[in-house]
Amino acid sequence: MSANQQIKAAHARNLAVQRSRLASMPEVGIFWLIDNKLVADSIPWRQADVYGGFYSGKNDHATFWTTLQRLMPQWKGNEYTDFPRGRVLFDSKDEVFLVYSSRGIVNSQDLKKLILAEFNLPMAATKFAADYHYENAIPPTLDEDFDGSHA
Repeated sequence: MSANQQIKAAHARNLAVQRSRLASMPEVGIFWLIDNKLVADSIPWRQADVYGGFYSGKNDHATFWTTLQRLMPQWKGNEYTDFPRGRVLFDSKDEVFLVYSSRGIVNSQDLKKLILAEFNLPMAATKFAADYHYENAIPPTLDEDFDGSHA
């Protein structure tokens, strides 16, 4: 998908999000916490892709980060893993929204409230879980080249 197509698709999703927010529909997608602000790419959960019973947003962090860097030049030079991040899914089996993020985010009542509001999530049907994938630090053993040596 070209950059123009990505921007047009993002614009279309933003319009859908605006309409869904008016209708109070919960959303799924990805987010970062940058400069104490939530930066999200989300869509109404009923418009989301479904994989194995889980509704997910259209983008992953790595792919969407390149779009954000074009839109926000001050973030160039940063990797998408440089900022706390997470993902919101809908589990159709258990009928619950799942927010996966770092321990720092899921342990903060203020940040949880911010995510609930941004994604229009029902508190009673939302679970927060820390996931190592979203922690910024990578242990040295995982950062080494996987060639069998530890020199």
